[in-house]
Amino acid sequence: MPSQALNAPQAFAFGKLPTHGDFVARGLSGPDREAWDAWASAGLALARTVLGPDFEARHDAAPPLRFSFGPGPFGDGWRTGTLASSIDSAGRRFIIVLGGRTTEALSARSAERIAAAAEDEIHRAFEDAANIDAMVASAQIIFQTVESEGGAEAQGRFWLPDSPFDLIASQPPADLMTQVLTT
Repeated sequence: MPSQALNAPQAFAFGKLPTHGDFVARGLSGPDREAWDAWASAGLALARTVLGPDFEARHDAAPPLRFSFGPGPFGDGWRTGTLASSIDSAGRRFIIVLGGRTTEALSARSAERIAAAAEDEIHRAFEDAANIDAMVASAQIIFQTVESEGGAEAQGRFWLPDSPFDLIASQPPADLMTQVLTT
């Protein structure tokens, strides 16, 4: 099937960046932001309990996790992107999420491209001490170049590139961060 232009995913971000003193969010409604916050806070609390004194070292060394999942508590449509361990300017550990929202599921190849681009932009934000607005704007420009090849994935997926960790789930599991930090 020939490639066709994809309605560009709408970039969003949530979490903490070293250049900010507290939570940042862009491109999310209030309920979507609250869903990300509740899930991430509970997931990190669980990981902290499970890992005990090893939590900080595991958190800081964790690889970025790519994701693509559909409608549910995080909002309508599909979300595809990357989440990574992060620390705000006050030294508090959390995550940063960067992704794109679409009305329909993406093909596996398009999901890979969006997630890889999101991961690259997170790394760039860390390296360049970029703020949230610069990171989201840069991601949006890149997301506009992604083409769809058809064959959309109809199931959610959470994966670590170059790793056997590849989880099929309709929504992020409550213990996803613990799974990633112990992989």
